[in-house]
Amino acid sequence: MVLISGVEKNSLAEEKGVKKGDKLLEIDGKKPRDYIDYMLGTSRPYFELLIEKQVGGQRRRLNFNRSYGDRVGLEFEELIFDELKTCQNDCFFCFVDQQPPDVRDTLSCKDDDYRFSFLKGSFITLTNLADMEYQRIVENNLSPLYISVHTTNPDLRQRMMSNKKAGRIKSQLEYLEDKGIKFHVQLVICPGWNDGEELDRTLDDLLNYSNSLLSAGIVPVGLTAWREQNDIKCFDAERARKTTARVKKWQKKSRELYGENIIFLADEFYLLADESIPEEDHYLGYPQLSNGIGLTRLSRNKFREKQKNLSRSNVVNSEVNIITGELGRQALEPVFAELDSIEGLNLKVIEIENCYLGEEVTVTGLLSGKDIIDEINSRDLKGYTFIPEVIFNDSGLTLDDLTLSDISEHCGGSDVFSCSGIEEVLEVLYDGESDGSYCRKA
Repeated sequence: MVLISGVEKNSLAEEKGVKKGDKLLEIDGKKPRDYIDYMLGTSRPYFELLIEKQVGGQRRRLNFNRSYGDRVGLEFEELIFDELKTCQNDCFFCFVDQQPPDVRDTLSCKDDDYRFSFLKGSFITLTNLADMEYQRIVENNLSPLYISVHTTNPDLRQRMMSNKKAGRIKSQLEYLEDKGIKFHVQLVICPGWNDGEELDRTLDDLLNYSNSLLSAGIVPVGLTAWREQNDIKCFDAERARKTTARVKKWQKKSRELYGENIIFLADEFYLLADESIPEEDHYLGYPQLSNGIGLTRLSRNKFREKQKNLSRSNVVNSEVNIITGELGRQALEPVFAELDSIEGLNLKVIEIENCYLGEEVTVTGLLSGKDIIDEINSRDLKGYTFIPEVIFNDSGLTLDDLTLSDISEHCGGSDVFSCSGIEEVLEVLYDGESDGSYCRKA
């Protein structure tokens, strides 16, 4: 049974008397395994739901007659109703295994579930899929999927993932392509392992899946201070330059074969190599934004577009503090320079060192609340202070379980905002508020 966490207003379910706290037991006589079953089962013109009422426990069979555009309206806290499929690999570069021992359970959970891949864009390895799950993917056309490939060399993939099943990746991709399932792939690159000629081999293999491959994202391995072994290194400027130069050749080949580039480097490579961030048309609609691919270009462009459309000439508050990580500062340097040129504005960009996970972790999204507090405690903050929304999860918690309010208590007399984009910062500066859906005031 699945707990119903909410019911949309003016929906079919509300008309039938379904309430928050009721439970969904069956759809047309079958127990739903996940949100996919719910979507497919309630997309038909006629269907029946078995509901257990919260009050009294009475079970009711509700028949629905659904017209085009009608919303059934049930909401659930979880997307997976049965057991979550977890990772069966033991990758030596796994970021989840490199976290502090006291992290909350959701941060230490290693999911590898094809349903999350389809519904949320989570990357999966395909090593734990049974035949019946492949069959379901094909029958329900669960496309596109997001797949962690890392390398197409069977022996190397087995060693990197410590799983004998990992060597079947090419035949698995061939099967999915043959069945019409499209996919995005990611390659987490570990220097000395799957870079160099091995990366060439992988990209050469991947470009053969012309009917299914939508994008290939190349990201650098992330290493924290909690890593027990010192067997791999982070990317430095020289390695980043070599990898960038190598990938550019494959991007050219992609354009020759596909008519467009589908191979993308994470922004971190360009920033480490001190190379220019590609323009927007390079990113083909940003298919792997969550992987840090194209985020810098998108942020810069959104800022400049917002800047053009602002009608006011004077900022509301002259004192501005922006919290960021090392890579965030590098990525937005041109934007910070433009902000600093605004007449009457006193801008302070406060770069936070990541002590929680280690100094090698430089992305802004992995900053802890405590590291931010430790830095701002020594400062007399005034005016507006902006904290990136990306450091908070859907429940409003940082990696170390602090909230925006917790952090704001250490910001002196400053008004504290959490913003998802630099363009929202600009709105607050000129209007005192933002209409952005992810901008909130502490």
